[in-house]
Amino acid sequence: MLRRMRTPRLLFLGLLGLVAAPAMAQTEPEPATAEPEGEPAVDADEAPEAVADEREMEAPPPPPPVPAPPLAPPPALDTLAVQAEASLVTVRCQGAPLATGFVTSGEKIVAHRDVSRCRRALSVSFGDTAVDARLVSDRVGASVLVLEESLGRPALELRDEAPARGEAVFAVGLAGDGGPGAAIVTEGVVAHADERRILADVALPEDAEGGPLLDRSGRVLGWVGDIDDGGLVRVIPIGPLAAELATVTPASEEIRPSVYPGLGFSFAAIWDSGDRLFGGSALFAADILDRLVLRAEVGVYFHDDDDFAQETRRVMTLVGAAVGYRLRGVFPGGRSVSMVPSVGFALSHDKVETTTHRLGFVDPECDTTTETCALATSSEYAETTEWRYRPTLGLRLSAGSLELGYEALFDFSEIADTGHRLHIGFRF
Repeated sequence: MLRRMRTPRLLFLGLLGLVAAPAMAQTEPEPATAEPEGEPAVDADEAPEAVADEREMEAPPPPPPVPAPPLAPPPALDTLAVQAEASLVTVRCQGAPLATGFVTSGEKIVAHRDVSRCRRALSVSFGDTAVDARLVSDRVGASVLVLEESLGRPALELRDEAPARGEAVFAVGLAGDGGPGAAIVTEGVVAHADERRILADVALPEDAEGGPLLDRSGRVLGWVGDIDDGGLVRVIPIGPLAAELATVTPASEEIRPSVYPGLGFSFAAIWDSGDRLFGGSALFAADILDRLVLRAEVGVYFHDDDDFAQETRRVMTLVGAAVGYRLRGVFPGGRSVSMVPSVGFALSHDKVETTTHRLGFVDPECDTTTETCALATSSEYAETTEWRYRPTLGLRLSAGSLELGYEALFDFSEIADTGHRLHIGFRF
């Protein structure tokens, strides 16, 4: 009986266990996960903002910013010198170096204002090549020249805007006679700039007056003038000069004739009528178009001849005028020599003073055989004057301001009495 009742109960309990087992398996607790080392556990109730701030504080720092690329350094002085020297020229007055200049558009030459003081032939040279030039403007503080023929040099670019204070600048000049390798470049910065002038602390190169002041790109800011107070170089801005260059006649053939007046003096010796006279003269001359030469001259010459019996003093005042034509030869380096054959006339005034000394007895009736006779001297003075008009032929050689010359003074009434004059002098 008991065995019959136990069997159904066991079956019931087994079926109940099969039904309850899946439900119990779903309610088993999940195993706890281990917290990472070094990080505290985060409370689920904590605010999300606090968690985000904490994570941002623990984020790695950002990479450092990349520095901006540095400004381009100024060009090397050697590079700038090579670029600029092709446009630098030497301005000469009658073959003598006078100033530095530079070539601008249309082969117009900008040079120092002293060029306008030249009253002789102007030329522009680069190395051994030289061409004739003519001054056409000096109204803006600089001299502007045009060339008789092309020199074949490149032009420098002009910069219209004024430089800034502290901007790097370069003063360029020439050494010697110019040409390749002759550029002198010094570097500095702008101390002041306005419409009238630029002041920079560049060291002024020797003979650099009239050379350009360049920026780092090789453009012309102005032309170098004189040293200002405080050791700064005074530069004339290129702005007013650029406006003047635009009005300059580009071809020398269109320029009105130019007259270059000058003054001078000379020492001379004259051989005339058997006498040799020495003296000096002052002259005025004018060169027209550097070819035709007009001269006027006044001189005084003396001759003294003394002996026991007679003293002679001759004074010649000579007034002459002549017209000549200049022929020029140019040598390597741009130096030149001029030869001027001329024809003219001379008007001379001769004054001859003669003093004759005689020796005799005090008493003309004194008998030298019986008595002692006293001696006495007497003098007789005579003066003669003469005006003479003479045609002249002359030849003068000049280099710079130095002149050497010869002149023949003809006398048609007596060809054998032709006079000769040799002179050396200076003309300015």
